[in-house]
Amino acid sequence: MKRLLSTLGVSLIVCSCTLLLALGCGSDRGPSPNTLVPMVQAQAAPAPGAPIQVAGEAAAPPARRKIIYTSQIDVVVENIASAQQRLTKLIESVREQGGYLSRQELTGASGSHRRGSWTIRIPLAQFDGFVSAVEQLGELERSSRDAQDVTEAYADLEARLRNKQSSEERLISHLSKSAQLKDTLELERELSRVRGEVEQLQGQLNVLKSKSDLATVTVSLLERQGYVPPIKPTFGAQLSRTFDNSWQALLACGQALTLMVVALSPWLAAAVLIATPAWLIARRTSTP
Repeated sequence: MKRLLSTLGVSLIVCSCTLLLALGCGSDRGPSPNTLVPMVQAQAAPAPGAPIQVAGEAAAPPARRKIIYTSQIDVVVENIASAQQRLTKLIESVREQGGYLSRQELTGASGSHRRGSWTIRIPLAQFDGFVSAVEQLGELERSSRDAQDVTEAYADLEARLRNKQSSEERLISHLSKSAQLKDTLELERELSRVRGEVEQLQGQLNVLKSKSDLATVTVSLLERQGYVPPIKPTFGAQLSRTFDNSWQALLACGQALTLMVVALSPWLAAAVLIATPAWLIARRTSTP
């Protein structure tokens, strides 16, 4: 009886060990196929709105956007001459990177406020620093910036230009194979037209590229005090200027009177033609 009990105990121990080993091996095998499929599908599914990429195909780099940047800055300064010198140094600092002065205008007279306007083309890398430096030339009145995205227009021009260039190449190929004079002349006319369109599209593309590569900054400087020239005009110069101004005013008045007489002359002639018969009729009726 004791042997039977010991044999049963050993058997139970062996079965328990075997069951534990089986469970341990089953847990090391990883997830079941039914569990693995959803996991693979979840990893392979792209994010909403993300572009689908084909296996083995490299992702295309994002296209560089074409943006036209413009800025308008108005500054009040104590002396426009010194402010202009500082502005010239700022323009010289960006000239090495491709910037340049596009337009300059300075107006004013003795005793009045002088005003200057400068239009500068600035490389995009120096745009923010240049604007900040200009704003510190004096008392800032206005500073505005504008950005215009022309990427789609630029891409459209590029596509149209490629199509026209392909048409030009085909016409050149047909022209080289043409044997009849009539066909040759017609092909040359068509080729001339297509080349004109190619040059026009290339010009528009160059303008957009130039505007997007260089920002446009317009700077206006207004002098606070009235301008006093370093050398005052002499009394003779003042007399000459006064006489000249008075003479010019007299000429302008004479021209205005002449134009008024010329303008009224048709009306006076019409009035005389109408009034003369009426006066004659009235005179006859009043005579007994």
